Amino acid sequence: MKILLFLLFASTSLIGQNYNNYHKEIYRAEELIFIEKDIQAGLDSFDSTFKNYDFLFIDDCVEALQPALYFMKDDYAIRFIKRAMDNGLELNALKYLNQGCSCNFYQNRSDSIDIINKFVSKHLSELKKYEDVAFKKYILSLNKELIIRLFKNHAMDELYKNYHPELKYGSAIKQSDAYDFVLKNNYLWIDSLMNKGIGLGDRNLGHYSEKMILALGIESYNPEVIALNYMKKYKLRGKGRVIPILTYGDYFSSSALFISYYHDRIKFVSLLSKYKELMIGGGFIHPRELAYLAESLLPPNQKKDQSICLDPINFEPCSNPKIVNERRRVYNVCSIELDIAKHKFAHQNHLQLLFGFFNATR
Repeated sequence: MKILLFLLFASTSLIGQNYNNYHKEIYRAEELIFIEKDIQAGLDSFDSTFKNYDFLFIDDCVEALQPALYFMKDDYAIRFIKRAMDNGLELNALKYLNQGCSCNFYQNRSDSIDIINKFVSKHLSELKKYEDVAFKKYILSLNKELIIRLFKNHAMDELYKNYHPELKYGSAIKQSDAYDFVLKNNYLWIDSLMNKGIGLGDRNLGHYSEKMILALGIESYNPEVIALNYMKKYKLRGKGRVIPILTYGDYFSSSALFISYYHDRIKFVSLLSKYKELMIGGGFIHPRELAYLAESLLPPNQKKDQSICLDPINFEPCSNPKIVNERRRVYNVCSIELDIAKHKFAHQNHLQLLFGFFNATR
């Protein structure tokens, strides 16, 4: 019954709201602010877009929040952060925003975003009350069964990814064969869902946190708990994160789903491309995620000539923006000029405006 209800919601969302258009509207708001310097029009554009769509990517709301604060538009900032909370943002997660970047043009930029910290502190009582109500509604939008399966698959993926003699496969090659089987099962599960019209993404899987885990009542399926149980069961030894599982600190940088895609990206680039209208048009994944996965498949000798420059480390060296933008349009990704402008504004003003895997996929 729950799956049928979800399918109805998903199909209704696809008919009523096209997220290909959503992303174009977000890009336009960004262009107004960071390229054309028309701050008021840009904030109004963000505001309009956020009102027109039921599901929003948290990253977009948090991005819009920062120029609103920088240009002292607190009324917009309040609306933007509340829309982020409508879509699951936890105030406590804001501590994981920082000025760190994969680029090598700005150094020692790992500090938190002070302008957000001051704003939250100033409005803490109001925001906490809003978060309490919004979070309860947000939890109801999530699919617990899908989350449990994803977390179990993620933990198994990370267990088998790196060689552990304690698993007793006898060699890294034999364990690699077992890992291929783990990846295959995960792929077949996701493929079967998409074939039924069921997308996976933030809108039904949420954002990993202990608060979400507790609210859903799935503590035993917390990937960190599963990983710890594996370590005890197999008596795994090693330094640091023996099983590199997703943590709360990855809130703005990655997800169990994207990690699954990345570890088996040859298959998933094909699958996501096949179901592009469901997954991107339906608002389950961001266009940059598919573009990043596809670019990661390029042989090293082709990356320079065929790159679409998604990683901030490649923004400034981009030598032919016209060709890069043509490639970006295939994936509905913004222009390289916009990325460069956002990147520069963020570092000059101690903000974080790029998110996801290595600040490249959101």
